Amino acid sequence: MTKFKFWIMMLLIFSFVNLVACNKEEDDYEWHLLTSQEYYMMQEITVDYYENFDESMKIYSEVLSHFKTIDGEYTDDFGGVFIDSDGLLNVLVIGSRKPVELDYLIYQQAENSFNALLSIFDEASKVVRDYTIWKVALCVSSNIVLIGLEDDSAISLIVDHLNDKQLYNKDAIAFYVGEPTIQLE
Repeated sequence: MTKFKFWIMMLLIFSFVNLVACNKEEDDYEWHLLTSQEYYMMQEITVDYYENFDESMKIYSEVLSHFKTIDGEYTDDFGGVFIDSDGLLNVLVIGSRKPVELDYLIYQQAENSFNALLSIFDEASKVVRDYTIWKVALCVSSNIVLIGLEDDSAISLIVDHLNDKQLYNKDAIAFYVGEPTIQLE
């Protein structure tokens, strides 16, 4: 039973990572769906998914070790990693480097390094209260940072702030304007 709970927790964690499988042009319904718990209940999990997921987890550390420096930082050709809907490990790379070829591993091209996305995410998270931001999410599978705002009046201010920090990249950020889909109390 303990192993079952472990895999359920792992599934939830990786489902959250997979949650970021989003599109820059999504509509309000899709945004709500991706940020709601109902999304997870709608996913059909197959036996093949569990088998693939298990095999993907076995190679996860080995694969990521090729994208880390001696100091433990990610290399600039690493765009992120996620488990897809088939349970396969997907590694986003900038350029053509594929240090290891393994079953259950898929390489995908990325435009933005994980380090760059993380810097944008961290900076946007610092100014949440200053600019009516209600959500900041690192969307690994789409290789962008999502910023949810109550109104569009703050977009130019956020762009200016990120420009001042030399972090703005229009291809690395997607803004969503609308009411928060999750109410925090």
